[in-house]
Amino acid sequence: DPARVSTLAVEYINGLRDEGIIACGKHFPGHGDTREDSHEVLPRVKAGVAELMGRELLPFKAAIDAGIPSLMTAHVVYEGTGGKHPATLSHSLLEDVLRRRLGFAGAVISDDLEMHGIADNYDVEDRTILALNAGVDLLMFCQREDVQVRAIETVYRAVDGRIIPEQRIEEAYGRVMELKRAIGAGRSAANRGELYSILNDPQHKSLAASLS
Repeated sequence: DPARVSTLAVEYINGLRDEGIIACGKHFPGHGDTREDSHEVLPRVKAGVAELMGRELLPFKAAIDAGIPSLMTAHVVYEGTGGKHPATLSHSLLEDVLRRRLGFAGAVISDDLEMHGIADNYDVEDRTILALNAGVDLLMFCQREDVQVRAIETVYRAVDGRIIPEQRIEEAYGRVMELKRAIGAGRSAANRGELYSILNDPQHKSLAASLS
């Protein structure tokens, strides 16, 4: 029942906000009509935008109206929308539907871009570039360090080569920093060299390894 889900979702969002926790709704634009697990394969759904607007997107719209600050994408192809890429890589779903039709102004976060559903169909460079150009603001690579490094280097090259507009990176950065400011964690931006040295600091890497 989309109306019931919407009511419960908004109450949960409000509860998280009251405790200083950032809420993230997932997985846009809906995962309930799939039969496959996107950790293993790439699911496909035949529903078009009109059907999604009358069902799956109703709780997302309620969450957006309630001020949810972030949403996570689905690694699902929605064939009825005319797109060939999963939602995580779909400009039409993330920009035309989510931003323009639903009015979402917060941060878009990808699901893990190393899940088989997407990793088996797109190489690291393609999923990185397509996701950013589709409108994803925060890309998650959650498993292998070498893949994370390839993704970071892909962004550098793609911006330098104007494959990804620098404005798109600034836009994404602004939304991520807004999330940090919401919990008092914002700080001034590091330049590219500083950022790379921070990410590769041996003490930071050692700490991360000890926590994994």
